[in-house]
Order: sequence, then structure tokens, then C-alpha cells
Amino acid sequence: MSRSRGSGVRATLWKELRENARWALLAAAALLAGIAHEALESRGGVFYTLKDFLGVWTGVETAMAVTPMFVAAGIAFVQIFSEKRRDQWAFLIHRPASPTALFWGKAAAGLGLYFAATGGALLAVALWAATPGHLPAPFDIHLLAPGARSILGGVLVYFGALLTALRPARWYGSRILPLALAVFFAFVARDVSPLLFAIPGILLAVAAWGAFVSSGGDAPRPALGGIALSLVLYSAFLGLSAAGISATDSVYRSLHAQAAQSYEQYAVILPNHLVRCEYAPIAGSRTSYDLVGARGLDGHEYRFDSHMRVNGKPLSWPTTLETMDALPWAGETVQHVTPLNSYRELAPPFVCWYYVHSSRLIEIYALDSRRLLGRIGLNGYLPADQGRPAPFDDVPVMLPMDHNRVWADLYVFRSRIYRLISFDAMGRFLPIRERTFSLLHQEPPGAKIVYAAQMSQIDGNASLAYIVMTNRGIELLGGDGSLIYSLPWKPGQSAENTLVDVDIASQIDRGKPNPDHYFFWLRPYRTVARPTVMDVVEVSGEGKVLQQAQITRKASASPAADTPWFGAALPPFLAAAAAHLTSSGDTPAGPRIAISVAAAVIAAVLAWLTGIRRAETARVRAVWSVLCLVFGLPALMTLVAFKAWPARVICPACGKRRVVTHEHCEHCGAAFPPPTRDGTEIFEAPEAIAQVA
Repeated sequence: MSRSRGSGVRATLWKELRENARWALLAAAALLAGIAHEALESRGGVFYTLKDFLGVWTGVETAMAVTPMFVAAGIAFVQIFSEKRRDQWAFLIHRPASPTALFWGKAAAGLGLYFAATGGALLAVALWAATPGHLPAPFDIHLLAPGARSILGGVLVYFGALLTALRPARWYGSRILPLALAVFFAFVARDVSPLLFAIPGILLAVAAWGAFVSSGGDAPRPALGGIALSLVLYSAFLGLSAAGISATDSVYRSLHAQAAQSYEQYAVILPNHLVRCEYAPIAGSRTSYDLVGARGLDGHEYRFDSHMRVNGKPLSWPTTLETMDALPWAGETVQHVTPLNSYRELAPPFVCWYYVHSSRLIEIYALDSRRLLGRIGLNGYLPADQGRPAPFDDVPVMLPMDHNRVWADLYVFRSRIYRLISFDAMGRFLPIRERTFSLLHQEPPGAKIVYAAQMSQIDGNASLAYIVMTNRGIELLGGDGSLIYSLPWKPGQSAENTLVDVDIASQIDRGKPNPDHYFFWLRPYRTVARPTVMDVVEVSGEGKVLQQAQITRKASASPAADTPWFGAALPPFLAAAAAHLTSSGDTPAGPRIAISVAAAVIAAVLAWLTGIRRAETARVRAVWSVLCLVFGLPALMTLVAFKAWPARVICPACGKRRVVTHEHCEHCGAAFPPPTRDGTEIFEAPEAIAQVA
């Protein structure tokens, strides 16, 4: 960087910091107030108390989700719109510095103020949470990751707001699109991968630089800035058209949805009879159904009464294993520090339990002092002042969190299942210092646990058996962890694409409990709009297979008519790729591709006509048409938004509409005729000017 350019950047940087530092302080105060509002709960009147661990960090994440975007957009708008008043823009761009130096000086100051406001607020929260005695919970630096990604996403919004403020377009037209695109990518990159910040951020920054250098359109735009602006607008129009057509398609489907049809569901008549129950829609309703029939697999028909009993015996419905309760589905906060419910039998509780993933230990905090009491590891409990116990040597899969249905004393890891010993031989609660872990079950090498639960937790039955789902199949364990039965996955089945329903047939007959019977239904993840083929297995309490069959459950409704109009929003090559990935027997790919090609041809024709209207050369019109033919309808909208559309008047020479700012007609080359003289002119006559020359 040359000395003059560097001095221009520094001068602009200090100017922006002096003018806009107060707005950054105001934004930081507002962000801290929002975090406090989300982390506190009212106790009546003006009294507020701190929420629990999840409530505090969920509040921080909620406040940091959108507020940094408002801060970034506000700083960018203040930087640009304050210069647009009273012709201050002309004063700015005529400073003894290049437009590039002025732009990057503004951007550096704006981003510095933005990071100071949002990062300072997040840092203040981190210091407060890490200080002992404030929050009765451990602090992990990874808890700040969602807020940090939100702050990083605000950089996209900052450059999108700069571009929006600089472009001389209509607010109800394409002017707001760069900001909307930046907000969209900020959310996507925050939730998917931080690597997605890079490409949109570079495009928005270069496009904003090009708009600044061109003074909002009054000066020539750099070629690189024009390319970046074209890509930004094209991406925005592509997403906008796809969203619009998708919404229209959803409305069409809802209006043409077929009436509800009957459906089937399998159940168990205690003690151990499988029945096929048929439901029919209630007259005049699309969502309410009534049981109309029940028959066994052998065709025997059962009678049922108003109390849902068949032949006087109750029906037992299977329960779908809630594998979404595993840690990856429970939110990002609990993947670093997981609150446990291992001491919820106390009312009110006086301690809080947490599993800290970085240390692989359970930490216990006192609610009154809000300080660490001790830790629990594989070798038991150790007070906080006596060191650390042995950590767990495996990756947790399911832990007994406060908000899910995991058994309170069951700790499920990738290859091991531990049980927390909370009671003594007399059934009394053990003190914290005497609680230990025992190994309940260990998988062989290569097997990975994805779900585990106690049977009594699934349906309230008194069975002490456990069910475990692994990458190899389903396992039924006894109360002591021994393997009773193993059901391997069939080809094409896995824990990711198969739903597992479980039912326990256990009944007391004349005061004596009958042996438990376990039913397993395996069905694919599929909508009820198609018939579903299920595998059902009945297993005795000793692990013996009593019956095994493959049954079909008919569809509950016919699929709605497919509308291929979504292809009009995509260029032909994207439509072909999307159709290849999503095509099936119900949604053929041909109509979507045909509509996409037709829309691209129409866009190419309109681009050619637009070039004729603007008096462009045949070469320019051909380039426009080819681009629209390749990139579809969004390319035409990008062309219309990218090009300036000045006012036009009728040319007296050729009768066509010419641009008023041109000296000569772009159609016939005739000079712009001088206005009619009425004696009020203050300029000299053309003849006098010629004599002086």
C-alpha cells in the first residue's frame, strides 16, 4: 500500500471512529440488556431471578441470534446515510485519497465498532459466567460458539447493508436484496458450517467496494465490482424465485389435497395377540378418525367396545423409540455441558449435576453458594479440594438430561452403558460422596450404540429389561445387562433410516405375572402416503422368537398431485440436477426440466428485446440472450436490476425513445435539440459563443 493510500485509510478510520463510536456503545448496552432479559425470569413485580443453566445459555443464544445483525446493519446505514445528507458525499469523494482507500477506511472502522459492541458484550457474559459464585454451573469456552458464529454472520450483514445503502435502486425493488441475501447466508452459515461465511462475505465486500468507487452509479464501476454485484443479485433472485414458486406450490397442494382415507395400525391384545386395527375418517373431518375394525393376522375378526377393548381385553399400542433424545439432537449447549437429573428425587433439590464433555467428568454444584462441591468419575466421588477422579473413557450418546425421557440412572456411551448406584441395599438414597458407577453393558469392538433405554421407561411397564439400538441392530438386555436377544439389521436397514416400535405384553393372571413378551416393529422412514412394509418380531422373556412375520400397512392418503412449476425458478442445469436427486415414481423429472428450459428460452427472448429497446449492439444482445438461456429466468431479473434505466423522451428525428442524459440519440445519432427561446435565458446565445471562440 502506498503512503498516500495508507494515510487516506488512517484518516478515514479515525474520522469514522470519532463519529460513530457512540452508536457502538449504545448497541453494546442494548445487546447486554437483551441478554439480561432472556437470562432472567420474573418472580412478580420488579423481582427477577436467574434462570437455570439451560435457561441462561439459551437466553444468551437467543439474544445473540439476531441482535448482531441489527447492530451490523445499523452501523453500515449510519456510515453511508450520514454522508448522503447536504451533499456531504461530494465532499467525501473529493478528498485527497483514492475511493478504494476511503472505502476500506470506512469498512475497517465499521467492522471495528461492530466487533467491539457485539464481542465486548459476549466477552462480558463469558467473564460473568466463568467467575465462581455467579452461575451454579461449569463454564466451557465452547458455550460461546453460537454467539461467536452469530457475530461472524453479522459481517455478511454489514457488507450487505453497505451495498444496499450505496446502490441507487428502488427500495421496493432490488435495493433490499443484497441485505436479504446476507441475512439468509448468515443464518445458514451459523447453523451449517462457518466455512460458508467466506464466499458470500467476499462477494458482498467486493460488490460494496465497487458501488462505493462508482459513487452509487455516477462514476464507472470497476469490472470486479460489477461481476461481484451480478453474482449477488443473481443469487438473490434465484432464491427469491425459488421461494416464491415453492410457496405457490405448497398453496396449490393444500387446496388440492385429497380427503382423508382410512389407515391401519397394528396393536397387541394382551397377553400376546397381534391385531390389525383399521381406522376410518369421521364424517366431515380430515383429521379425526375412529376405530372401525380389528382382525388378527390369520383373518380372525375381533369385536371391540367403546372403551377400546377387543373381546373384553385391552389393546396395547407400540411405542416408537425416541432416538431424537440422543445428545446430537438436544442442542449445541448440552453437547458441551449437559445438565443431569440424577438428583431430582430431592424436593427441593440443593445441588446441580453436570456432565462436562471436555473433562469427561460429572461436576456437582451447590445451589446456595453456587460453587463447585465435587466431581464424579469412574472411580466415584471426590470433593473439589481433593483433585479429580478418573474420567470416563468413552463418548457419551445419551445422558439423563432434565428435558428428556432418559432413565435417571442410565449413562449411555458409544460402546458402554453405565448405571449410577443411587440406592443402598435397603432402598435408601445414598449420599453424593457414596454414589458410584457400575458397568451395565459393553458392546463388542466395531459396534456403536445410538440409543438405549429401560423398558419400564418406554411404556410404564415394570420390566427391568433394557433395549439397545446399535449400528448393527437391536439388542434386548436383561436387568443385569446380559444379552437376551439380538435382532440384526436387514440389508438396507440402519439406525438412521428405520423406525423401531416396541411393545411389552405383560399381564397378571390370577395374581401371578405372566412372562413378558416383547414385540418389535421395524419400518422405514416414509410418509403415510404410501403402503409401508414392516417386519414384526415377537420375543419371549427368555430370548426365544415366538413369531416373526412381514406385514403391510396400507397408505392413509393418496399423494397430492405433483406440480412441476418449481423448475421455472431454476436454470436448466440446476433443474436437471435437482430432478435427478429428487425424482421418484410420483414426481417424474421430465416436466420440471421441460418447464425450466421453456422459462430459459422465454428469458433469452426477453433479453434480446430488452437490448433492442436500449439500442445495444447485436453482440451485446447475443451475450445477454446466451446468459439468460444458460442461467434461466433469474439471469433476466439480474440484468434488469443491474443496468441503469434513465428517463427517456421521444426523439424528434427518428421518433424513438432516447435517453435524456445523452448528447445524441442512440438510435439515429441526432443531436439533442435546444429548448425553445422565451427571453428568460441567462446564458449567451450560441452565436456569441462562436464569435468568442
